[in-house]
Amino acid sequence: MLLINQFFRQFALIAFLIVVVIVSGCTSSSRPATSTAPKSDRQLARDQIALGNYLAAARSFESASAASDSEERDRLQLMAALAYQEGGDFQAADSIVAASTTADALAVKLANLAKARSLLTTGFHEDALAVARQVDPLNLTPFQKSVRARVIGTAALTAGQYDVAALHLSESHRYRLAGIDNSSLLAATWRALTRLPNAELAVHAGHRDPVISGWYRLAQRYRASGIDQSSLNAGLAAWQTQYATHPASAYLETLLAEIERARILPRQIGVVLPFDGDYAQASQAVRDGILTAWYGDRSAQRPTLKFYASGSDITLAYQQAVSEGAEAIIGPLTKDGVKALADLDTLSTPVLALNVPPGTSMAAAEQLYSFALLPEGEAKQVASFAYTQGHRRVLLIGPSNTWGNRLLEAYRNQWETLGGEVVAEQRFSKGDGEFSNAVKRALNIDFSAARAATLRADLSRAIEFEPRRRQDIDAVLIAARPQDGRQLLPQLRYYRAENIATFATSHVYAGVADPSLDHDLNGLVFGDMPWLFGLRDPNSFASAHQNWRDMPRGLQRLFAFGLDAYRVMPQLHQLKYQPLTRFDGVTGVLSADDTGVLHRQLVWLRFNNGIPGVIESGSQQR
Repeated sequence: MLLINQFFRQFALIAFLIVVVIVSGCTSSSRPATSTAPKSDRQLARDQIALGNYLAAARSFESASAASDSEERDRLQLMAALAYQEGGDFQAADSIVAASTTADALAVKLANLAKARSLLTTGFHEDALAVARQVDPLNLTPFQKSVRARVIGTAALTAGQYDVAALHLSESHRYRLAGIDNSSLLAATWRALTRLPNAELAVHAGHRDPVISGWYRLAQRYRASGIDQSSLNAGLAAWQTQYATHPASAYLETLLAEIERARILPRQIGVVLPFDGDYAQASQAVRDGILTAWYGDRSAQRPTLKFYASGSDITLAYQQAVSEGAEAIIGPLTKDGVKALADLDTLSTPVLALNVPPGTSMAAAEQLYSFALLPEGEAKQVASFAYTQGHRRVLLIGPSNTWGNRLLEAYRNQWETLGGEVVAEQRFSKGDGEFSNAVKRALNIDFSAARAATLRADLSRAIEFEPRRRQDIDAVLIAARPQDGRQLLPQLRYYRAENIATFATSHVYAGVADPSLDHDLNGLVFGDMPWLFGLRDPNSFASAHQNWRDMPRGLQRLFAFGLDAYRVMPQLHQLKYQPLTRFDGVTGVLSADDTGVLHRQLVWLRFNNGIPGVIESGSQQR
C-alpha cells in the first residue's frame, strides 16, 4: 500500500511538471515579442519638431543625413537648416545652406525657404519676400508650409503689402506648431488685417479654409461694431460661437484689453478756442456743438467742461487748462495755434486739435490728434469718387484765388496719383460774362468760333456755324461756392456739356435746401457730411435748428464739427492704434492714421429738382 501511494505521488508530480511546461509553452508562444529596435534619426527629428525641440530635431536630421544617399542627404541637411533657424541658431543654418549645391527640386525649395528666413532675420524684407514667394508649397510638410507662410506674411507686413501679409499670416495658423511665439504671430496677423479695406476683407471672408475665413470674418465683425462697446461684445460673441476652436479665439481677451486701455475717459475737458477776433463766430458754433453733445451724453462718466479763450498765446491757455484740472483738451482752431502745441516738447494730456499744423509733422507729438474740415481733404475724396465711377479724362474749373488754387491742386494731385489725365484747367473771376467766358475757354468753344471766323474770311461768304465743344473729357471737377456753382452749371449745359459728369466739394451747397435757387445745380454730384441730411443723429439736427435759429448757414457744419469733436474724444487712442476702428460721426465716418490725423468719409449726393438726394457710392455717374 505504501508503494502504491508513493507511486501516485511521483506520478502526480510528473503530471504537474508536464502541465506547467505545456502551459508555459502556450503562454510564451501567444505573447507578442517586445520590440527593442530604436527609432530612426529621421523619426526622432519629426518627434522633436512635434514637441517644439527644434535644435534637437536639427541634430537628428543631420545624423540621418549621414546615412543617406546624396539626394536624400541634401534634403535632410536642409531640413536641419530650417530646424536650426526655428531654434535660433542661424549660424549653423547658414553654414548648411552655403554648402548646398543640390539640384533636387524639393531640396532647392528647402534651400530657398532657409535663405528667405535668413534674409528676413537680417532685415532684407523685400528680398526675403521675393525669395519665399518663389517657393511652391506643393509637397512641403506642415512645418515647412508654416515657415513659408510666416516668412511671406512677416516680410509683406514690414513692406506694407498688407493684403499679402494678412492672407499668409492667417494661413500660418493652420499649422499649430509647438515652440512658436504664438502671441507675436497673433498680434502680427491682426495688425495686417486692420490695415485692409472692407472690400479686401469681403473677398477672403468666404475663403474655403475656415482658419483663414475666420480671421477675415473677425475683422469684419470688429469693424462693423465701430466703437460701441455693447455692439463689439455682441459681435465678438457671435463670431466665437461660429469659430469656437479658431486660433484667433486666444487673441480676443488681449484685443478687448487693448481697446479698454486705449479709451480716454477724462474727468474734465478744457475747450480752448479763439472766442475773440476773426474766428469768434466759428468758435461759438463749435462751442455750441460741443455743448449739445455734452448735454446729450448720458454716460456715468460724463466729464466736466471748462472753456478758455486761446488769445495770442495758445500755450498759456493750454497750460492754464491743465493746471486747473483738464485731463484732455479740445482745440485750438487755428493752424498757428496747432503748430504752437505741436512744437512743444511734450504734451501732458491728449489734445484734439481742430485744424492741422502748417508744415509740422504730427508724428512727433504723441498726445496730439488733429481733426479738421479741410477743403483739400474733400477735394481728394471727390476726385477718388469720380475716378471710381469710370472717368479718366477730366477738366478742372475753379476761381482765381487762394482757396480755388488749393482745391484745384488737390484735385489734380489726386487724379494723377490715381492714374487719370487732367486734360485742362480753367480759372474764373467775378465779373459780367466771366463765367460764360471761362466755360467757353474750358470747352474750347472760343477755339471753335475762331475756326469759323477764319473759314468765313477764307471763303468770303457767310456760312452757318454751330460751335462744338471739346470731346476729350468725360468729367468736370469744379471748385465753387453756391453762387458760383449756380452760374457755372447752366453755362456747361448751354455749351452742350450737360452729359458730362460734374462733381464738386460740399462748398457748392449752402447747407439748407433751396430748390428755387439750386435747380441750376441739377445733376451735380457732391460730397458732404451726413448730418445736414438727417442721415446721422437727426435729433441733434432738429435741436440745432430749434435752439440756434439765427445761426448763419455757413456755420452749421462747424456746429456738427463740435458735436463730433466731443463724442470722438474717448476713442482717439483706439482710432490711432486699432486702424480697423471707425467712428460713425455726424460729419462722416471717422478713421485715423498712425500719426493721429483723423480722416472722414463723406456721403455722396446729387441735385435733382434743386434738392440734394443721397446716391449709392457704387452708382455709375456718366
